[in-house]
Amino acid sequence: MLSRNQSTNRPVSSSSKLVNGVCLRVFDRVEDLENAWEDLELQGFSTVYQSLAWCRAWVGSSLPKRRTKVRIIAGYGPDEQLVFVVPWQLRRRWGVDVLEFLTAPLASYGHIVCHPWCHSPAGVDWFAQNFSSILMLAGKHDVIALMDQPFEISGLRHPFAEHFNMLGPNSSLEVKLTAPFEKFVELRRKPETRKNIRWRDAKLAAAGELAFESDLANDLQRAAADELFRDQGQRLSEAGIRDPFGPEERAFYHELLNQPTAHTQFRLLRLSLDGQGLSSIFAAFHGNSCSDLMTSLAQTPYRKYSPGDLVLRRLMSLCCDKNISVVDLGIGDHEYKRQWADHEIELYHLIRATSYLGLPIAALFYAEQAIRRSIKRRPWIKSMVFQLRRRLLGKPALRR
Repeated sequence: MLSRNQSTNRPVSSSSKLVNGVCLRVFDRVEDLENAWEDLELQGFSTVYQSLAWCRAWVGSSLPKRRTKVRIIAGYGPDEQLVFVVPWQLRRRWGVDVLEFLTAPLASYGHIVCHPWCHSPAGVDWFAQNFSSILMLAGKHDVIALMDQPFEISGLRHPFAEHFNMLGPNSSLEVKLTAPFEKFVELRRKPETRKNIRWRDAKLAAAGELAFESDLANDLQRAAADELFRDQGQRLSEAGIRDPFGPEERAFYHELLNQPTAHTQFRLLRLSLDGQGLSSIFAAFHGNSCSDLMTSLAQTPYRKYSPGDLVLRRLMSLCCDKNISVVDLGIGDHEYKRQWADHEIELYHLIRATSYLGLPIAALFYAEQAIRRSIKRRPWIKSMVFQLRRRLLGKPALRR
């Protein structure tokens, strides 16, 4: 057992355990692993949702109000080299302690930060045999709810794949880019589609001064983020969906803009007409990939010209210029995403009760996900539910 360093008041580790050649240590603060965490990102694999920048922003802005305890499990090899970071949290829900990925429910992917060893035969075997030891170090919990884990991403199998017990309702879409972007568009879209794209773009350009802003100053990025939240909330309300961006969520996304690291940068890209916002993307640049974290579409008469597709094309063009080869379009089965995507990533859950108290809650989680999957995987049911929700709960569009 390691204790708090009295001179710096920084915990080294609250607990440690040697498991088949890997020393496991548990931390309750992100900052205790900052340097090693960032180095591991540069050496190995992670998604933006396990990046130091993402997790640090979450802890700094939203965590204190969520009755949540940080549980970060770090694995060290024989030479004390950090080989993986498992960012988890214990959250109090419905009277029980639920083990989740850190930043749930905002993270689209549940994953870990992996050294290449994790994907070697030895690493795969280690995780298959010793996953329970990692769970034990996380502390007492009643339910395990590790959600939205990709079985395989970037050609790499998830270290926890052996333990998934449910296919989730969601999947995400990915675009493999090739430069130059103009050639990529020719290969991906049919001639009649490209003609229609040019017509829509010309209509927008003729309506006024069209501007694509990708390098906004920090204060302007915050204002543009507030505009994005407002537009997204209004659009969701049209479909009868509750606005998910409360004060905590907005504070978190604002904090992301202040969290650049060597491996991760967050940027807000905005398309405007005569200064009026038409569409925005909150993007994350993480290693050799870019993630579309959130896209908004303003309620204006120009919506019919698909400004959302235009801002996405501008983002992909920017990625080509930066030699970024993958754009993750995130969760959501939207038509504009499917028109560009060439790879679908299935997402899996691990839902399990670990105490008698957690049995009914785990069963509720499992049933909820099964129902959602049944709806989303059957287009006619999905369409019926969407139309019913829109009629009963939707609000009319407010034109600006």
